[in-house]
Amino acid sequence: MLLLEREAADPDPLDETGLASLLEETGNGTDLLIVHDRIPPGLARRDNELAWRSSLAKRAAWVDTDDD
Repeated sequence: MLLLEREAADPDPLDETGLASLLEETGNGTDLLIVHDRIPPGLARRDNELAWRSSLAKRAAWVDTDDD
């Protein structure tokens, strides 16, 4: 579990967010499961999910590039 804290003008102990990830080898590559706990107030879960999907898609494209 990775515990992240964000800095704010008025810190609140409830502003911590946790990330847990699980990598599982499959026949075609690796599956990744990320659990994001305690999403900060004011951040819509749907927006958070879209941000994760976009970020992971960019990383997958970068990893899949052929440098030959």
